[in-house]
Amino acid sequence: MHRIDTATAQVDKFGAGKNGFTNGDPATGRRATDLNSDMWDAVQEEICAVIEQSGLDLNKDQHDQLYQAIIKIITSKIPDALLKKNNLSDLADKAIARTNLQLKSAATKDVTTSSHDVTAGRVLKVGDYGLGVSNGSVKSLASIYDITCSGEYNAMGSGTTSPTTGIPADSGNTRFAVYAGNIYSNQYLVTLTSNVHFYVGLVNTANKTATWSKFYNTFNKPSAPDVDAVSASNGGVFNKFVRFNEGLTLRGSKVGDAGMVGINFGADDASFNGANLLLQSWYGIGFYSSFPADAPRGVMGYIDVRMGRLAMKEQVIPGNYSNFDARYQAKGNYTPAGQAYTKAESDARFNLKNTASKAANGWEKDESTGIITQWGSGNVVNSAVSFPIAFPNNCASVQVTDAGNGKASFSAVRTKNGMTVYTNGTSPVYSWVAKGY
Repeated sequence: MHRIDTATAQVDKFGAGKNGFTNGDPATGRRATDLNSDMWDAVQEEICAVIEQSGLDLNKDQHDQLYQAIIKIITSKIPDALLKKNNLSDLADKAIARTNLQLKSAATKDVTTSSHDVTAGRVLKVGDYGLGVSNGSVKSLASIYDITCSGEYNAMGSGTTSPTTGIPADSGNTRFAVYAGNIYSNQYLVTLTSNVHFYVGLVNTANKTATWSKFYNTFNKPSAPDVDAVSASNGGVFNKFVRFNEGLTLRGSKVGDAGMVGINFGADDASFNGANLLLQSWYGIGFYSSFPADAPRGVMGYIDVRMGRLAMKEQVIPGNYSNFDARYQAKGNYTPAGQAYTKAESDARFNLKNTASKAANGWEKDESTGIITQWGSGNVVNSAVSFPIAFPNNCASVQVTDAGNGKASFSAVRTKNGMTVYTNGTSPVYSWVAKGY
């Protein structure tokens, strides 16, 4: 096939290289386009080829053979073509067609018809059971027993104007996010969550019963009665035996604090060195009478813990007098004045008994003069060395001697509490004696 290319063709009539025909113009002398056999042979053979390729014989009396040929060719090339008007109902195997389109089992399922549709096998959409909701349109429950299936709901607390039936009585003025999980027929484990409250409950929608457990947090702290406790700020009552492993402090934070008042345990002893029970006070321990008939009497006795003195408004009566009998002479059965020394006379006439610590580093005290002698040995130099006991007033002298090869010399700087030894020797070993009072 080709376009007209005779000398009288209208050049580029339909665009560059696309010649066409012209009728000519006698007024201008322009000739009409000449036709030649090449052109018409090409047209004839193109049309005839289509008709013959379709299987039809050329028939000069039939003028729609080209149309028939086209229909026949189309029909033969796509014999299984689907018709638009049938809307895919003419598919021979719909399952294979879905597979070829990569459509899975959901392609044959119905979509849910409500936000909490319980029909089995339906396809979910955004918002079903509260999933994917971002505009607050989750289903609200007028009653907690309106739960129909697992999913998310909204509920109103007991303090709101329209509380949800079955909600915990102390749930307050708030909106809850409700999460329900089905465990048995008509039974759900339900959580109620707000910015303050958190509950977990078992809800039976058939029997219309609900049991709730409350969880506390930093925004919703329990009161003392909620957890069977005694309030630190409001006080309360311990109805049973209470044990304090670290003692009971009424003032101060620990043993030894200034001004501490409390009850603590001490050493397993009963002496001035310690006792099992220690009543601690920074000054006095009083015995207060609250007898209402006396309106009341007040402090009837006290212990001055600074002085170690017990004072009572009435008598102190022992249960056993043997201690008194052994220490005191009965009236009229003692040496009269003038025949016995007083304490002052005895102190003036007799020396006090000396005391000492007979150890490697020890001391001796003359109780009459108050002079203290201390001794010891060591090898620490250029650092403070403590005496076995501190001199109450003054360390008068210290002597340090070589206890090694006898060649090193020593000096010492003394205080009431100890001394610092200096030497010119190496690997020193020394003995020392200190005197003071």
